[in-house]
Amino acid sequence: MSEQKDEKSHSGGGGMASKWAGFRQFLWNNETKEVAGRTARSWAEITLFFIVLYVFLAVFWVGLLYLVQLRLPSVENGPLYSDYLTHRGPGLHLVPSAQVVGRDKQKIFRMENKDHYMQQIEQFLANHTDLSNLGDCNQENFAKVWDEGNLCFYFYMNAIHNFVPEPQDGKVTIQCSASKSNYKKFFDDTTTYPSDGFDVSKFPWTYGVNWDKTAPIVAAKVKMNSEEFKNLAEARLNCQIVAANVHIDHEKPNIGMVDFRIKATKD
Repeated sequence: MSEQKDEKSHSGGGGMASKWAGFRQFLWNNETKEVAGRTARSWAEITLFFIVLYVFLAVFWVGLLYLVQLRLPSVENGPLYSDYLTHRGPGLHLVPSAQVVGRDKQKIFRMENKDHYMQQIEQFLANHTDLSNLGDCNQENFAKVWDEGNLCFYFYMNAIHNFVPEPQDGKVTIQCSASKSNYKKFFDDTTTYPSDGFDVSKFPWTYGVNWDKTAPIVAAKVKMNSEEFKNLAEARLNCQIVAANVHIDHEKPNIGMVDFRIKATKD
């Protein structure tokens, strides 16, 4: 029995030694002068191949980037394809900002956050330069409007180089209404200020101008039907730009319009 164990022991040790010897020979074969199965010439050739390959790829992509930048105008001249960007119209900024939830990115105002919204408005108006004719939604009165259970919202268009809105029926303005017929009962009235809409003379935006501070704005005072509103969890409002060259498409709601929900304060 002991002889059999010795034979197995010697057999196992010999196997490991043989494998290690084979591995060392793979790393360096003294007879063929090969390293990891290749001669020095073979390693030089494959290294040169990959150097040439990656240099070619680098030159190819750098060349493409160079051709692209040749077609771009200077920053001061705006996007080369401004017509493509504006053929439907710009997006619309809404102040205060709503909470965005869900995959469909619904915008929701929760009335329990009223103080937060008023702080946003106060900061926005304090930093803005175009504050003429904002009616009941001006700096002095907007807080009173909110305290009475009504709302003041402020709108301005995205900054797009060379875009000037074209008047429709003599003006460029904002129109707000219930998003669907079943929401109409929650809104008594909506008034926009100034009455003649956006100051078109302030367009277009140009490179280097801080549009967040200088963009023409329109305010909308939304008068809520408090009796109806408190009996339902939410109402829904749609506000959109009214201009001859802004084309509203409800399948593409990011162009020229904003749709949002107003949730009543929960007891």
